[in-house]
Amino acid sequence: FRESFSFMARKRCVCASSAGSVASRSMLDAPKKPAMPRVWSSTYCASPLDRVHATAEPDTVITIRTTGYNLSFEPDRLSLRAGTRVRIRYVNESTLGHNLVIVLHDDDIDTLGAAAYDAADTGYVPMQHKDRMIAWTAMASPGQSVEVEFTVPPPGTYPFVCLVDGHFNVMVGTLISRS
Repeated sequence: FRESFSFMARKRCVCASSAGSVASRSMLDAPKKPAMPRVWSSTYCASPLDRVHATAEPDTVITIRTTGYNLSFEPDRLSLRAGTRVRIRYVNESTLGHNLVIVLHDDDIDTLGAAAYDAADTGYVPMQHKDRMIAWTAMASPGQSVEVEFTVPPPGTYPFVCLVDGHFNVMVGTLISRS
């Protein structure tokens, strides 16, 4: 089933809807803290070839939510200037766990989605494919918020998805980077 529903096929049926100081470390290096209301996650700049840790405060903070039983981001479309430091605060008000992963190319979604099934230990973020991702949050359980800080990549269109349990088939948004 995973392979039978490609991103390009679902792209036609997905409706448009999506949108901290964070420690500079990856999800794997982040200290484990018991039952925190917020989970801090990865902080990377946009280019997979030039990953540097963020130290400055973000220029913009955007809140993206998921509510109820919906498998959608609110808002699901972001338009930001390339080079802007942005913090996305993902608020999970739904009944399921979710993450938010900003992907380099549409073609990478199916590869990441398939690999995410085996990535429960890293919050369904397939770390072996870091080069296909711009930024990602930790897994947000229902009622939890997570944040990610990054620099908006060069002008173009970048999808963001939830990679938990096959949600990438429908839980899709778009980041438009403009000059």
